[in-house]
Amino acid sequence: MTMTDLRLEGVVDLPTADGPLTVFKFTAQSAVVDEFRMEPSGAAGSTRRPPAPASRLTVQDGAAFYATRLVGRLLGIEITLRPHLPVPDPLASMRYASATLTEPAIDVAFIKGGVVSTGATLDRAGGTPIPPRKRGGG
Repeated sequence: MTMTDLRLEGVVDLPTADGPLTVFKFTAQSAVVDEFRMEPSGAAGSTRRPPAPASRLTVQDGAAFYATRLVGRLLGIEITLRPHLPVPDPLASMRYASATLTEPAIDVAFIKGGVVSTGATLDRAGGTPIPPRKRGGG
């Protein structure tokens, strides 16, 4: 995952229909995730859908990411960020012009703003991948 203008914002409460969810917030002007895989979660006791096939995820024009877990290697340092853990120094309060998170595993609760695109979308009913439509000419 490569991000430009990355800033680790800290812990915030994200409003949800079930009440606030405590999450870790980070922002980036853009982010590209190769081999992005979405594994939707389901309600307790429900059958989980199979994960979508790997594709590329691109976020442009700035976005805020709200996550309950972020794990990976940043600047060669293994990091684990969760809302109840302190942000390790020197990661706290720094802004990175460009940063690459290798071996990322992120439990994203919400993405706000920006333009998000992937190589495929999911059918709402069964998680079946739908090839992206070509724009114009056909």
